[in-house]
Amino acid sequence: MDKTITIIRITFFLICLAGSYLVCLTQPDWDQYLGRALFMGGGIGALVILVDVFLKGFSLRGLTALTFGLFVGWVMAFFISSSPLFEGADSQTKFLARLAMF
Repeated sequence: MDKTITIIRITFFLICLAGSYLVCLTQPDWDQYLGRALFMGGGIGALVILVDVFLKGFSLRGLTALTFGLFVGWVMAFFISSSPLFEGADSQTKFLARLAMF
């Protein structure tokens, strides 16, 4: 395995751990959850690294198509949620409908 990419992956993992530690420090009453925060930050970092390792054959064309599809879906969901279709609904129903569409 290439040493450069290994160093980048280790650095990314350490940044995820440091980020979760710093988020836990933002609230004084979260000190008791420091272990959970580090576990979650490390888990997210490890998941991203595993996705990177297992998607060796992923092409830039696929990424572009995925990004464009997500953007078109977001625009359509925005237009539908801004339409007069939801004018009579209460705020909870609007929120759930928009959440489901997006």
